[in-house]
Amino acid sequence: MYAADRPAVIASVVLLAAAVSAMLLIAPVVVGALITQLGFTPSQGGLTIAVELAAMSAAALPALWWLPRWPWARVIVVALVVMIAGNIACRYAASFAMLAALRSITGLAGGSVMCICLAVIGKSSKPERNYGWWTIGQLVLGAIGLAALPRVMPAIGLQGLYVALAALLGVSLLVAHTAVPRGANSLGADTRALGVPSEGMLSLPALLGLVGILSFYIGLGGLWTYVERIGITAGLAPTVIGDHLTIASLCGVAGCGTAILIGARFGRLRPLLVGFALILAGAAGLLGTPSSLRFLLSASDFKYSWTLALPFILACISVQDRTGRLMALTNFMIGGGLAVGPAIIAAVLKSPPNYEIAPLLTMAFGAAALGLLVLSMRLATKTETR
Repeated sequence: MYAADRPAVIASVVLLAAAVSAMLLIAPVVVGALITQLGFTPSQGGLTIAVELAAMSAAALPALWWLPRWPWARVIVVALVVMIAGNIACRYAASFAMLAALRSITGLAGGSVMCICLAVIGKSSKPERNYGWWTIGQLVLGAIGLAALPRVMPAIGLQGLYVALAALLGVSLLVAHTAVPRGANSLGADTRALGVPSEGMLSLPALLGLVGILSFYIGLGGLWTYVERIGITAGLAPTVIGDHLTIASLCGVAGCGTAILIGARFGRLRPLLVGFALILAGAAGLLGTPSSLRFLLSASDFKYSWTLALPFILACISVQDRTGRLMALTNFMIGGGLAVGPAIIAAVLKSPPNYEIAPLLTMAFGAAALGLLVLSMRLATKTETR
């Protein structure tokens, strides 16, 4: 058994990936707390999340240099310590500028850990299955956070949340060395693990696919960041919204599981079409003033279809990637899209804010993403048959 396939390694990677992305997994509740507890505007609340997402995405670029050079276990330890210190410092940040600066630092550190997690999984013998566990770990932690936070936030506040995140990262320190199997640093020179761009590698189909992934995540990031505010505007209680978003996150686990079970049985195009149709339906259901039931069904549909479509979206790129060198660009597009989505909505929100712009943005960018990905697949097929 290759070292990266050991259950202890995969479990440690799953824990680390979930821990470093915890703040982003509970973004809807955090945005609400920033607005109600710190007095941030809706735009500032969304931008705080966007800054952290952008930093996590940008961490992939320097990682291309240090992955083959620096010991990964030591990098994980240093990055986690930086994140712990950053979260503790966030307790004392009262201004938007200070908090955004601190979240950008923690985002860079978390993105560095995530690069290592992806590199280890990419070198396992069954990366598809292990990617599924990687996704499920984050979804489960998000579901727990969304269920618990509306009930405990009135008591602990944002300051308590930052301490809890620091504690979770402290626990993650215990598995830093377990997550990096012996000899894992040799993965840094393997372009399959974290694709290193090379000159002239971007064909038109690959470029269209990358832009499609960017568009897909712009739509997702924009709506998911503000979905809690949509519920509040509709008159739903915070605890009800938390319960509904918890169920939605569990539906995301089911969506990922469905994608794993389907595999290549029905090809890529049909599951992709079904997934996007459900995404657009879920976004449309959040328009207007949704009732409690409509909010629950729409959010659950949205999260289920998101994770159902994702493996097939990534397959549109991977099938065109003979060497794996598109991986870094794909990861960069994912993080960039998740950061740009909330930023766009934050920029166009007015006073009083009309959160209907969020599902409309998702529908527009989702439709564009589908078109780009289908075109990418067709052009790639024509290129192969020449």
